[in-house]
Amino acid sequence: EGDDEDSSSVEDSQRSTMAERSMDSRSYSGACASSPCEHGGICTPRGQRLFDCKCVGPWRGVYCGI
Repeated sequence: EGDDEDSSSVEDSQRSTMAERSMDSRSYSGACASSPCEHGGICTPRGQRLFDCKCVGPWRGVYCGI
């Protein structure tokens, strides 16, 4: 039983490390890294997590999806 707990702890630790790396790479890339603006909208980052979409054509809304 002790071995099962140890392997579980290792797996949890690995998952935690992977999640931290994912968060670090996402925040490093900035808010526009995932291309949140639709239909050709232009993303302008406002810090690490905030952004504005400048919509083109008839599109409007936060993500230019309306």
